[in-house]
Amino acid sequence: MAGSSTKTLDLLEDRLDTLLKRLHESEEVRGKLEKRGPTWEGTCAGVYLQAGADILIMAHPEAIKSAQQAISQMLLMQRLSSLSRMLLRELKQTIEGQLWLRTCKSSHIFYELFF
Repeated sequence: MAGSSTKTLDLLEDRLDTLLKRLHESEEVRGKLEKRGPTWEGTCAGVYLQAGADILIMAHPEAIKSAQQAISQMLLMQRLSSLSRMLLRELKQTIEGQLWLRTCKSSHIFYELFF
């Protein structure tokens, strides 16, 4: 019995060493957990906002700041989009108005020449 419990402890220690090595390797690849957590929370908040969420429940101050920045950027993009639509509409009306004036002038000149 004593031999099997020693083997079990050795196996557990080996497994723990393996897990700790993997944890260390994952931090090297993905970054520190202290930075990864807020980044994950902020990214999820941005996705939820784009999907139409009205309320976000968040915990980390850095993640909250990134969500606020995302909201500001979305509002800015919305304003720019509506402004560009308005400018395009005005440009279209101006072009249509100029074409109408040219048509009227051309018709008037044609009328004066032939009648």
